[in-house]
Amino acid sequence: RDFCLSRGLGDVYKRQKKCWRMIDMISFRELLINAKNGDEKALMEMVDLFRPMIENASRSANRKDEDLHDIIVMAFIQVISKFPIDKP
Repeated sequence: RDFCLSRGLGDVYKRQKKCWRMIDMISFRELLINAKNGDEKALMEMVDLFRPMIENASRSANRKDEDLHDIIVMAFIQVISKFPIDKP
């Protein structure tokens, strides 16, 4: 079964886990730092990276709720801006 077509939370986790394997953690950290420092391109890459979870969370009664989607994206951006980054 192609998990890209299903909408279950477990399948979203599988897609996200696959995405994490593709990303080097150092580059993810740099992307996070850049997004946190106001780099719009880095911020959009972060949103794209987490898009499967955002899309799944914005579904209501098996329909995409655009208002809920916007709220989730705004909350995600706020979380990134407040995320603590420790020095390695």
